[in-house]
Amino acid sequence: MFDESALTNAIDQINETSPDMVVITGDLTDWGLDLEYTMAKKFISRIKKKVLTVPGNHDARYMGYKIFEKTFTKPFGRFGMLEKDDFLFIGLDTSEPGLDEGHLGREQLAIVEENVKKGGPIPIIMQHHHIIPIPETGRERNVLVDAGEVLRVLNHHEIPLILTGHKHVSWVWNLNGTFISNVGTVSCHRAFQDMGWNIVDIEDGKMDIIKVNSNNGKKSAVLKGGLLRGR
Repeated sequence: MFDESALTNAIDQINETSPDMVVITGDLTDWGLDLEYTMAKKFISRIKKKVLTVPGNHDARYMGYKIFEKTFTKPFGRFGMLEKDDFLFIGLDTSEPGLDEGHLGREQLAIVEENVKKGGPIPIIMQHHHIIPIPETGRERNVLVDAGEVLRVLNHHEIPLILTGHKHVSWVWNLNGTFISNVGTVSCHRAFQDMGWNIVDIEDGKMDIIKVNSNNGKKSAVLKGGLLRGR
């Protein structure tokens, strides 16, 4: 169930924090309808910093991915890249219209491999579907169907961080030095989980991930002092 007050609080908290970049890993809508996209864009426009977003499985419903592409244009849209300071943000579209399951595909993986170079900007991948199971989310059903190939690319190219969504639980895995951070839900009531958003703080080759409660602003550490792989 959508909680508008929680979303408004979170936007105020984000603006107060003033991050370098805001990343949204999908499910801005429930049914991928034009009216929902209009509402989502209205809320996002209140964020004072640059926002990068990729679609979730809900956003792709009923051809909603086409509305997403018109609503959120380049450098991202459904997928894209943006270099800022020492980082290269790579947004990927794992959604499949009408399906909860996700798929990345050879073409997008090839784009990642072509653009991630050692010694270059620090790559941060953002996509909707998770690639390994998340605790406290029930029976596993929707892990990315080509997760094995994605994990191979992450490992081979020593990509330090991938941001995912889909499952509504905040959690971080460290897999062979790659941190896989799954955000929770910012404004939707879920059992056993507080609504919130994450601060990812990277400095001097180390990373902290802090969860911020959308309702009261309380902060709790998800990861402290993680060493960035290959850096």
